[in-house]
Amino acid sequence: QGAKVAENEGCLGCHSTDGSEIVGPSFKNMIDRKLTAVHEGKTVEVVADTRYIIDSIKNPDDYIVEGYDGGMMPSYDLSDEDMKALIEFFSTLKDE
Repeated sequence: QGAKVAENEGCLGCHSTDGSEIVGPSFKNMIDRKLTAVHEGKTVEVVADTRYIIDSIKNPDDYIVEGYDGGMMPSYDLSDEDMKALIEFFSTLKDE
């Protein structure tokens, strides 16, 4: 279901599922990935946990991942069901 949400919402046009970079970070190994981002003008270290990912979908310019430009991703107001499906989909894209 989450793969369908990602496709229907256009996520896969900018985010890969295989680790390659397009416009935005890949969904592969995204869950719990440590990253550097700019938040409120300061460089910070964050972990891409569920809360961070949901916030990034709803408010994509809150944290701009190092190496990427802000203002590229629109804000998405997904249903709780679709958000949960996306998170579950992202979880399947982790290397074991």
